[in-house]
Amino acid sequence: MPPGRELDRSSLLEIVSYDLAVDLTGGAETFSSRAEIRFRCCQPGRAAFADLQAAGVRRAVLNGADIARAYQPGRLELPQLAAENALTVEADFGYVPAGAGLYRVSGPDGCACVYSKAYPGGAPRIYCCFDRPDLRAPFTVSVHAPAGWSCISNGAVVSRPAGGGAGVWTFATTHPITPCLTSFCAGPFAGSAFTSGHDRLSPVPVTANSLPAAAAALEAAALPELVRQPLEYYQRSLGVAYPYGKCDFVFVPGYPGLAFGAPGLVTIKEQVLTEPPQGNPSLYLATVIAHELAHAWFGGLIELQPSEDGWLEEAITTYISRAALEATRPGATPWAEPVSLALPDHGYASDAAAIRQLETLIGRQAVLTGLGNLLRHHAHGYAAKDDLVQCWSQAAGRDLRQYAAGTLKPAAKADGQNTP
Repeated sequence: MPPGRELDRSSLLEIVSYDLAVDLTGGAETFSSRAEIRFRCCQPGRAAFADLQAAGVRRAVLNGADIARAYQPGRLELPQLAAENALTVEADFGYVPAGAGLYRVSGPDGCACVYSKAYPGGAPRIYCCFDRPDLRAPFTVSVHAPAGWSCISNGAVVSRPAGGGAGVWTFATTHPITPCLTSFCAGPFAGSAFTSGHDRLSPVPVTANSLPAAAAALEAAALPELVRQPLEYYQRSLGVAYPYGKCDFVFVPGYPGLAFGAPGLVTIKEQVLTEPPQGNPSLYLATVIAHELAHAWFGGLIELQPSEDGWLEEAITTYISRAALEATRPGATPWAEPVSLALPDHGYASDAAAIRQLETLIGRQAVLTGLGNLLRHHAHGYAAKDDLVQCWSQAAGRDLRQYAAGTLKPAAKADGQNTP
C-alpha cells in the first residue's frame, strides 16, 4: 500500500449511507451479504478502494459498471470515481473461528446463534465497507434469519417475520456510525424488557436477552437495576441524553473478549452470568454493564481521533463508569486496590488515574461538565485530545494545556491484561 493511501481516503471520500442486507440461511459454514453504499468524492476522477475480505464476490457494481474483477483479498479497487457514487457488492463469507468477524456458535444445549464482532477490522469480513474510524454514515440493516430466531441490531426492529417463521428482519436507520460499530445478533434469544429513565430523564427502552440455557442465570442477575443506575447517572452527570432510541443487551456463548458496547446494542459473554468469577460477582457484572453503557457516549456518540488519542476512550469510560458505581452502589469502592484488581476494567485503571488526578485539581463536577461539553460539540463525529483539554479548561475556568502535556498520557501497560 503506498504511503498516505489510508489518509487520502478519509480526505477524499464522504460516505452518505449504507444499506446492508445479511442472509444467515446458507447453512452452518457460510453466509452472504449485500452492501449498497452511496458516497461522494471531492476529486472526481480519482481512484480509491473499499475494504472487503470475502470468500467470493457474486456481484460488484460501481456507478453501473461491473468491477467484480477488481477484487483482491482485503480490498475492492474503485476506479474513476464520480462526484456522487453508488457501489453495490454481493459476496459470500465464512463464519470466523476467532478474531473479528461474524460468529456462529452453539450453547451447551446445542442451540445455535450468530453474532458479529466488527471491532477491530471485522466489518470487511461481513460486508463491503470503508472501514475507517473517521468515515461515518447512517446504516439501514436487514437480516434474513431461520425460523424460530429473533434478531437484534443497532437500530430498533421495524418489521419481522410473522409467527416466528423464517424471513427478513428490518431495522431502523442508525445515526452516523463507523463500520466497526455495526453489530447484530440472531438466534433463539429470549428475555425481558424494561424502561430506564424518570425525573425528566429521557426514557430508554431496554431489553436483556440470552439463549434458553442461560435464561435462569439472566433472571437471577437483577439486570434492570444494574442497567438503570449507570444509565441514569450518565444522563444526569454529563447532561447529554442517551444517544440512541433503545438499548439491548445480549448474552452470548463464547464471545471473544468479555463484552462490546456498540450503539444501541451491548454484547456480553454469557459466561459472566453462568460462570461468575469469585469474589464479588455482582460488582463484577455491574462493572461490565456500567463500562459498556458508558461507551454509548465515548466510542459511540464520539470517537477520539487520531489513533494515538484512542486510549482516552477507555480511560474516560473507566473513570465515569467507576464514578457511577461509587454514586449508585452503597459501599462500592472500585478504586481500592484489592477491589480494582478483581474488576474486569482494571487494565484501564492506570490510564483513568490521569483523569482522577485532574479531578483532584478541578473537582469532579468540572471534569463531568467538560466531558458533557465535548459530547455536545462533537456529537456523531470525532474529537482529539486538544478538544477535550479545551472543554475541561472552559469548565474549570483555567488553562489546563500545561497540565495535560505533562499528565494526560497513557500509562505503561503489562501484557495480557483482561479488560471489557
